[in-house]
Amino acid sequence: MMLADRVFSGQNGIFVTPINSSGIVDWFARERGIELVYCKIGQPETVKMIKERKADYSYEESGKYYFAREVNWCDGILASVRVLEVMAARGKPLSEMVAQYPKYHQVKVKV
Repeated sequence: MMLADRVFSGQNGIFVTPINSSGIVDWFARERGIELVYCKIGQPETVKMIKERKADYSYEESGKYYFAREVNWCDGILASVRVLEVMAARGKPLSEMVAQYPKYHQVKVKV
């Protein structure tokens, strides 16, 4: 959620995430007053919903981060750069910044 905090920093917006995302996404949206939109699972479905809703940010539990205000695809290198930017701006190690968020455990069950 550290990257979502950077994107929404004091701003409203739309956060898209697939239905299989962790409960921390719900927590984040409620705490920050961000509109949370769920979509079907899969990259094509995520991108479709980002475009439909003109989302600002998206996260997939598979580790994909979409900075939709800047680009319309997930980019691991861009996500890494954003993490480094946040670390540099706050002057704290990653472990300390991540510790500020509640821990959610996700259990996956096949039905």
